[in-house]
Amino acid sequence: MRYLLVLFLLAACTLSSEFDEKASVTQPTSDSQNHSASLSINGYTPFSPEIIATLEVIYARGLALGNNPHRFSKVGDSITVSPNFLTPLDYGMYDLGTASYLQVVIDHFSGSFAVDSLAADIGWAAWGVLDQRFSPPGCPAPPLICEYQTRRPILAVILFGTNDSGYRTLAQYQADLEQIVATSIDMGVIPLLTTIPNRPEMPNHIIAMNDVVYDVAEANNLPVIDFYAATLSLPRQGLSTDNLHPSAPAGGWENAARFIPPYTESGYVIRNWITLEMLYWVWDALLRTSAN
Repeated sequence: MRYLLVLFLLAACTLSSEFDEKASVTQPTSDSQNHSASLSINGYTPFSPEIIATLEVIYARGLALGNNPHRFSKVGDSITVSPNFLTPLDYGMYDLGTASYLQVVIDHFSGSFAVDSLAADIGWAAWGVLDQRFSPPGCPAPPLICEYQTRRPILAVILFGTNDSGYRTLAQYQADLEQIVATSIDMGVIPLLTTIPNRPEMPNHIIAMNDVVYDVAEANNLPVIDFYAATLSLPRQGLSTDNLHPSAPAGGWENAARFIPPYTESGYVIRNWITLEMLYWVWDALLRTSAN
């Protein structure tokens, strides 16, 4: 069921003050200061047994192939290329606010947050990362494979669809996502699909595209980072004035990982928060006891 896949913050302009009460559908306790402790006591996880089994299989395959359990890759378009996405974490520019338990994943994946990805570029639709014409010089493979061969990540945070929505059919979009997921799994990389933010001029089409994200994830027993759901109650639904890209926080990218007001009204801040949440739960399920 889809509620077992979703991981998102019910964001609003008062998000931080409401965090203890309803920050995440996966949070087991209202006391976020004791969040990590409650996990070890209660054994809580937001994932179904089927999802955990899938994560375990891919993780074991990745280790056997020599992937680094302390690395992840970014895969996507300009929404991912932007320095607003996770970059400030590697520079120590963040404030976790009530979500101090996320420090463990920042420490664990240190060095991955600001790395430029060979599998992310401005203007790409999902097919671009599968097309060798967009590969860097010297790599005779599609960009996705080039990135995985170069970085050897254990995880990939994946977001495509905003550009696809303008000219690709749902069937084409689904085929591309399926290939991205299949390639990731084959190379021992856990694919973490992310839903796309709304486009106010085509809201029903965006819903349909995000349904495709869930369909692909469900078919492969994978979790979903629901960026779409997390931004709906933000000002302008978390969008900048172009109605395409997430809104940036006041002061620019250096504040994009400050999970306190007023920054939590920004789409990028929320994407960073929920992405760290997903990394946390995957770390909790797999990496805490088995990482090198």
